[in-house]
Amino acid sequence: MAYNHLPNHIKILESYLESTIRRQWHALVGVKYRNLSNITFQFLNWCEQKRITLFASYIASKENNEADKASRQTSVETEYELNKQAYQKIIEVFGEPDIDLFATYLNAKCNKYVSWFPDSTSTAVDAFTISWHEYFYAFPPFSMISSALNKIIQNEATGILVVPAWPSQPWYPLFGSLLIQKPLIFKSNKNLLLSPSRYPHPLHRKLSLVAGKLSGSIPSKKHFRPRHPNNVCIHLRRDLETVQRLF
Repeated sequence: MAYNHLPNHIKILESYLESTIRRQWHALVGVKYRNLSNITFQFLNWCEQKRITLFASYIASKENNEADKASRQTSVETEYELNKQAYQKIIEVFGEPDIDLFATYLNAKCNKYVSWFPDSTSTAVDAFTISWHEYFYAFPPFSMISSALNKIIQNEATGILVVPAWPSQPWYPLFGSLLIQKPLIFKSNKNLLLSPSRYPHPLHRKLSLVAGKLSGSIPSKKHFRPRHPNNVCIHLRRDLETVQRLF
């Protein structure tokens, strides 16, 4: 069925449609998911029987927050949270941060937090779109650690970064070079990272974490002389072998 076979009384106000929406509407039957296409036409047929006229229009995300948020939701069981006892140890050593850069309303460690998707209670959306001028706490997705380190340098930011204890990763020497205080190491533990339903992280048996106070500002780094980046990985492996569980 092509566009010209749609029920005649259904009128489309194309002037209000964003270009991508217009193309999708015109190619309605050619959508990737046939089951969704079938549901769409069932709905259109129902509207035709009830003599209901439909108007399609584009609503900006900022004016349609509830629907936009729902469309971007992922399973809450993927929102793992650092154990509260571990976080308490971090702020005892490094001080309390002003903002959590990678969080949701479920796991935010600060009153101010930045979410990945639109959230009515977050300070901003997408930490990489704002300036990191406040003393921050960041536990980024593992795939974004390199980007977070580069952002620290770019903004000359200072804050707390939590990363996996993976010395073989290419980003680890850079992490070590930005340290301005001796890092904390949390050995693998089933209670170290928990989902909202308190299930342990799938990698809990072998995932250790490192928390460090970092700065991209050269004057700040004068207060602490970190190990040479080439030696950071070697020392971390030794520390992991000797450190005791903190909880």
